[in-house]
Amino acid sequence: MQQERRLYKELIEQRLQQPKNTSWWQQALNNVSTVVQSVTSAIKMEMREWLENSVQHKGAASLKALFHLQTQPGTGEYTAGDYRISRQGSLYEVSSETTGKQIMQFRSTPLGVKVEQGNLDSIHVQDINNLHHSLKRNEPLPTTFTPIGKQEAEYFSRVERVTNALVQYSIAQNKEVEIDGVFSYKWRASPQGNVHVEAKDGRGVLLEKDGGKLKSNMSQKDLAYFEQILPKLQPKQIESSFAGGRRQEGIND
Repeated sequence: MQQERRLYKELIEQRLQQPKNTSWWQQALNNVSTVVQSVTSAIKMEMREWLENSVQHKGAASLKALFHLQTQPGTGEYTAGDYRISRQGSLYEVSSETTGKQIMQFRSTPLGVKVEQGNLDSIHVQDINNLHHSLKRNEPLPTTFTPIGKQEAEYFSRVERVTNALVQYSIAQNKEVEIDGVFSYKWRASPQGNVHVEAKDGRGVLLEKDGGKLKSNMSQKDLAYFEQILPKLQPKQIESSFAGGRRQEGIND
């Protein structure tokens, strides 16, 4: 606005100095157009900076909440996935475990968090947005921000649940059961507790339990598939699943 007032003042002074200049009005229009374009560009720039600062501020608040939710008082560091959050007094630093580079630095103040440095790329923004939504809805933390030990515990808990369901299925059949799926998986289970799962896409053995030893290379997608068919493997479903000597398609694959 100050720039605009100065320019209008200059235009009036030029007009007074050039009373016989017939092209003055066209020059004025050109100058006014330049001012409008400059103001519009400035507004767009301010909006872009505001949005960027808003994303960083929301991210900093979410990361601070995560730190205090997952650590004991006096703890100076929290690591989950590729993120490391370090705290010294009121200063928090977020860095990448892979590259060691600082992603963000912010400070806790009586009025909230104050972002001092931010170097977020699109992946960081997406991860932190997911974290923000999980915290806001009181949902489980995204795996990106779940501690490694807890991730492993949850993973093997899911693997054991799938393994036990396959074994119980074979016990209900009173024999070793082998299912050769049309597309994705081939698996077998025995009443003695042995389980063998193979992927039919070339990845080989995904799950092996033999003699009490359990090995798993199952991905989250693999686990999600078997968890989806668990209800069909319950003893009360077996009779209907094999009625007429036919296997249900959901179990076949």
